[in-house]
Amino acid sequence: IHNTVNDMALAHRKIVITGHFGAQEGLMGTYKLITDRRVNEYPIYKMKTREHSGKGEAKGKGKGRRGKAFLYRTATAERNGAEAADHEQGVWMVARDESEIARNVGSIKSAKPSILPTTPGLSFLVYDAENEQWSESEVEIYDPATRIAAEVVILSGDAGPYSQFLGQYELLKGKLINGKPVYRLTGVGKRRKEKTETAAYLYRSKEEEVDVGRHSDVGLDDGQGCRWKITRALGGMTRDHGYIKSQTSTEVVTEPGLTWAYFDRGKWRNAKIKVSIPKKQRGMIFTKPSSISDGANGDDNEVSLRMPERMSDMRKI
Repeated sequence: IHNTVNDMALAHRKIVITGHFGAQEGLMGTYKLITDRRVNEYPIYKMKTREHSGKGEAKGKGKGRRGKAFLYRTATAERNGAEAADHEQGVWMVARDESEIARNVGSIKSAKPSILPTTPGLSFLVYDAENEQWSESEVEIYDPATRIAAEVVILSGDAGPYSQFLGQYELLKGKLINGKPVYRLTGVGKRRKEKTETAAYLYRSKEEEVDVGRHSDVGLDDGQGCRWKITRALGGMTRDHGYIKSQTSTEVVTEPGLTWAYFDRGKWRNAKIKVSIPKKQRGMIFTKPSSISDGANGDDNEVSLRMPERMSDMRKI
């Protein structure tokens, strides 16, 4: 069974832990499968997000530290003797370091044993150090590749001279660029209800970046594509143009821990941008797999969208 589980995990090399605020909030983020390692004969994931200080430029000068946490499956009685309590045997646990893995402990754990941490319906408990007890939580673990695209996203914060591009973005239904959804800026202001005349589009770039800032002659980017970018015109997407971009590649723009940068005076600089979604909105499911890339011109990028037949299907592509 362990080989089967490990083979299944290879299909979910990157997962996201989200849904909790307050104590243990620092454990929320994106975790990547460690392909050459097993713990208790099961897969183990490691957090790969980076926290930025917000000072200096997006590369080189800005201080930041790499987040470190692990998601692993605890040992069962036959492997751990009497050291693990019955309710902590074979559950998925989030540990802050290697020593916690060795002691079969952590700060977030699944409420019951499960083959994979992404099992639908699996609930999680969070440890409250102040009260020294486990509490129910809204923690959720999912594969971002199977995540639906939000119909509306709100970008807020500070993007330097391009802060006017922050606001409410709505999905352009029936249009994909590079296999991913495209959003258009539709509202600004604190309540996101004020309409805007500013033209801006949010999209994900190609696998290899070509263009960077305001013009094609400002230099080359770091060569890493699949970044979420904001440009002023639909034509800018054909050149991978962007005034603002995410600093890492994600399947969905709402993925937790996503950091941003804006291009100013010839350099990418750290931006303080938060991406959120309205509490009440319906989701769309794309019929085209995320592994398929489209061209970036006009109607060639239009594909059909379908609504789920059941609410339980909303996380399945």
